[in-house]
Amino acid sequence: MATMDPTDDEISQVIDFANLDPHQDRTLVIQALKNCSRNVEAVVMEYFDDAAAFRQKYNNKWNEGFFQGDRETVDNRTGISFHLESLEHSESVPSATPPREAYASGAPSRPPSRSNDKSPLGRIVEWQAGDIGPAPNFQGPEEDEMQRALRESAQQAGITLEHHDSTATQSTQQEPFFGPATRTDYDKADWSMVPVGTSNTWAAAEHKASARKRAEGAPAVLVQGNGVHGNHALGGLLTILHEIPLARNTLLDCGSPAETYGFASDWWNGREILPAETPLQNSEAAWQDMPQKAVFEEELHRLMAFLDSTERSYGTVSVLHSLIPYASFDTEKQFYEYLDQRNSEKLDPLFQTASPAHVHSDEIEDEIARFGLLEFDLRRDAYHDVTTLYEAIDHLMWNDALSWDNFDDTTKMAVITSTGDVMAIKIGGDGPAESIEIPANFYPERWLASRKDEARRIQAACVLTKRQMAAVALKGKAENQWLNDWGQLKHTRRDTLEQGIAQWNVYGEYLEGAGRLETMRACQFDTDRFPDYHAAPATMNIDCTVKRKKVDEVLKAAEKSMSELDEHIEHYTKQMEALQAKQRFLGQLLTNPNKTGRAKPMTCKQYSLRGIATDVNVVFVCQRAEIDLIDLEGEGSTGDQWWKLSYSGDTVGTVNAEKLDIQQVLTHVWKLTKTPTLIYATEAALSATPKPLSAPLDRFARADNKAFRQELNQEVMMETEQEMETTRGMMVDPISPSKRKHRDDSADSLDTNRASIGTDGVNAFEDPFADQTQGPGIAAGELPPNYSEAQGPTLDRTPEEPLTPPPALPPRPDGFFDEPHAEQNGSEPTSSSVPAAPEMQVREGASIFSSRPSQPGIGGIAEATLDMDLSKP
Repeated sequence: MATMDPTDDEISQVIDFANLDPHQDRTLVIQALKNCSRNVEAVVMEYFDDAAAFRQKYNNKWNEGFFQGDRETVDNRTGISFHLESLEHSESVPSATPPREAYASGAPSRPPSRSNDKSPLGRIVEWQAGDIGPAPNFQGPEEDEMQRALRESAQQAGITLEHHDSTATQSTQQEPFFGPATRTDYDKADWSMVPVGTSNTWAAAEHKASARKRAEGAPAVLVQGNGVHGNHALGGLLTILHEIPLARNTLLDCGSPAETYGFASDWWNGREILPAETPLQNSEAAWQDMPQKAVFEEELHRLMAFLDSTERSYGTVSVLHSLIPYASFDTEKQFYEYLDQRNSEKLDPLFQTASPAHVHSDEIEDEIARFGLLEFDLRRDAYHDVTTLYEAIDHLMWNDALSWDNFDDTTKMAVITSTGDVMAIKIGGDGPAESIEIPANFYPERWLASRKDEARRIQAACVLTKRQMAAVALKGKAENQWLNDWGQLKHTRRDTLEQGIAQWNVYGEYLEGAGRLETMRACQFDTDRFPDYHAAPATMNIDCTVKRKKVDEVLKAAEKSMSELDEHIEHYTKQMEALQAKQRFLGQLLTNPNKTGRAKPMTCKQYSLRGIATDVNVVFVCQRAEIDLIDLEGEGSTGDQWWKLSYSGDTVGTVNAEKLDIQQVLTHVWKLTKTPTLIYATEAALSATPKPLSAPLDRFARADNKAFRQELNQEVMMETEQEMETTRGMMVDPISPSKRKHRDDSADSLDTNRASIGTDGVNAFEDPFADQTQGPGIAAGELPPNYSEAQGPTLDRTPEEPLTPPPALPPRPDGFFDEPHAEQNGSEPTSSSVPAAPEMQVREGASIFSSRPSQPGIGGIAEATLDMDLSKP
């Protein structure tokens, strides 16, 4: 190490390259240059490798790490922050593990507390738990370094890059720690409030893994995820397309297969996986020119592989949504357009083409419109004349004739020139007030270019029918409507007649009451004669008689007018119903291929409904059943099963899978949304052979499943530990005598009552728990032999299913107090490669609280790490 102080030029170079503070970080840079023999390049590279470690190494700050590690400098989660040493390192206590050669200066020693005393049963729980902490982070250090470099480059370019966090993985952000002040001045924002980390992850990651497990037989579903502005049906669209083999193969063919698809344990929850070939540039121009073509297709590949074999019930499309330009508006349409821009030559099965043409001409214009999603945007009032999906598409393809009531030489129409095997249709706009009929089988024959002549005649009949309907509606409106003297206020004739009849009836009742009053006066209100005056006859004079006659004439005329009005309304209603039936008939032309007597048979493809996606995280998807080779009639048969997959949201975070039939699907969908997205496919698309996944993509899918199994195993282990902790707390004798927790380093431990050596007749150097496993004995401080296997399963090995929690107190086997020897079991003793023993562990004799697990190898439940060599093909 050079002793000469670095020059100002060398210090400035490091500060400029690393973008450090020239005042506050100057001492830090000087110390680093001294340590690296004034090599500027080495200092800069060390800083970019790990900025946090660089500052911690060369900053004279209080090191909180000494309070967080055990005697082997491993992260200490037990809460014990002291260390006991013997008087001299050379003194050897028989039952103590020899200490390390030297210790860094840590916290001062103090007597141990009995509150953390662990019984032998507790140590078994520790072996089983394996220092359970946050879920293991399956991403490699290269990914952390890459993301750090990208964020630093973005910061220099003035670009704010969204930070992805997850509760399923540990954050790479340096945790704050406290210590003595080393500066003269501090930024108030750094110490006034200590941040504990952002919480921008989706609430689904906080739910139990078992609640996110896919139901047996049900397909997985893709939901919107976090960070999405507005609702969309992109996840449901991809879920349905995946169930169509040809559509799945087409999406997998988009782009080029990647050599590696990376991995992140919370990718399913919205964590972005950056491509391995992303360049690390510092300039703004280089940042904007960063190639992102592979990102979109690779994410699409991951989603298809995820839906292939995932054990999770759902994943998110938030990452794919963020890669689509202008995805906040018409997300599904933008997805198809962006996909076509990048992979147009591979998307023929998913796309259709159409061209404009004049209605009264046989020529078709050269302009070609290519679309994967057929979306019609109708106003709510336009749906009054629309009852079926065919009629709604008519308003899109024949817009001039049907929407503008224009049918002359300038009228245009659209004809379909080619169709793919998969067709997506979205009901846009406001949607119908109630519902429209969605056909289970769809035929686009009426819009084909070969049917242009029939389409012209259908349009002419539709226009004529609409005009007749408008005329009938106008007559009916005029017949049932009256205007006031100023022609402003409108009153229906029926309402006016009903109000008039009610008023004249009241006037007639008044005259009747006046006549009864005269009768009561004439008899001097004799109640014996007329106990109820309402029963008294009416005695009317000449004037009242004339008025009563007038009332009867008015009521009779009003009733006659009401009857005539009803007849007229009924007549117009019948006319309107006949015209509507004609319109329904026109809407059904060229939609039934089995109709007899047709001069020219239908030539279009037959499409069957395969799914309906909504923007409320509910998907209706049809799953093609496996071929039944053992049929009673000797013929294989296929069947379709409809599923309703409903994501319950952030409050529960589970997917409810429900089996339905096609009629239930067509009824339930309108209760959820008025703008569904429909997916149709041909039989050729459904019978296509699914393309196998590439090796890197298959490795990615299997790695995600292993990560999910790890979450399931961790959940089981945590529940088991809680149960055993509760059981152990109930077993402890509250009046047991006090004793020291650790006596290994005590000078009098061998001179008193041989407490450190143990019970008479038991060798203190043998492990009393060796006979709990079928393998060799477990020495003090070691873990079970199968612990290393649980820590490192490879991708080629099928992990075990989550184990059920073992009983809290299994029966104690015979020979517990005998001296265990591995040789007696027919196995050779082996030494574990796991780190050394927990600090200050005592070898004691048999305890009355000792317990045996009913199954050997209780510590082998968890899969702590994963073979993540995903870059190899």
